[in-house]
Amino acid sequence: MKKFKFVLLFLSVMAMSVACSSDDDGGSEADLVGKWKADLFHIEGDFDGGHFQADGIDFGNVIVNFKEDGTYSSEGGDFTVEFTINFMGMEISEQMTNDNPLNQGTWEKIGNTLRITNENDPEVYDYKIDKLTSKRLELSLDDYEVDADGVEGEFKAKLGFKK
Repeated sequence: MKKFKFVLLFLSVMAMSVACSSDDDGGSEADLVGKWKADLFHIEGDFDGGHFQADGIDFGNVIVNFKEDGTYSSEGGDFTVEFTINFMGMEISEQMTNDNPLNQGTWEKIGNTLRITNENDPEVYDYKIDKLTSKRLELSLDDYEVDADGVEGEFKAKLGFKK
């Protein structure tokens, strides 16, 4: 069970280590610059022998600041996620509180993609910008493959922020 909690925590941190993207509402790079408060977090996916879902229930004033120079930083407290795991016919639900995982790094808007590089993670994440206006940012990550501690899986994520 510890291994599955670790995998889910790992997935949630990876999903939250994102920030922004483009949209059909005419969003521009200038719309992305500024402070964004997290208000939506949903990931779900399948791993060897099971399925999981995680939803943010308390975002702890997590704020991401996208700067004009292509860097970002974050501030705010802990956030709470409710995990539901279905594994070998058993369902387990639990709330977990995590530190703000966003830290800092670089960002680049490429069309309707927001490329995020977190200084604490060697992987580059390309999020689809589902919506970007002067007041709203919604991102998604589809079919992301993970191999964490020998447990393989695939997940999708949706993240939302408001200015």
